Amino acid sequence: MIDFTALKDMPAEEVANLCAIDLNYMETTLQNHASLYAYAEASYETAEYTKAVAVVYLDRAKDDAFNTIQQDEPGLAIGKTAARVGAMEDVRSAQDHLLECSRDSGMLKALIKGLQHRKDMLIQISSRQKAEAAQY
Repeated sequence: MIDFTALKDMPAEEVANLCAIDLNYMETTLQNHASLYAYAEASYETAEYTKAVAVVYLDRAKDDAFNTIQQDEPGLAIGKTAARVGAMEDVRSAQDHLLECSRDSGMLKALIKGLQHRKDMLIQISSRQKAEAAQY
């Protein structure tokens, strides 16, 4: 239902498309809104969990790198060791993964906010249409 490739390539445009309301298909939009919202919420929670796991992996990668450097060069100052830790491939890879997880989580959070506003708009549009129908 949610195209994550499109979200990553054009997040703002894709979120806007998902939150748009087509008045020609109002019934379908109303029927699908709850499931889309639930799907977005579940995806967001999964992304948050993945982000938390990525933090743990980053911490573990930093600890492993620090211990490796300390074993290879026991007399090296802590500051120099810490600087080298940040340059190690495993640490950089874990940092990149955490950034991707944060981006995914942020996009889903924006989608959820958009869907909340969409719900409010659907209520207003439905109310207006009901009032108009009552006039005839």
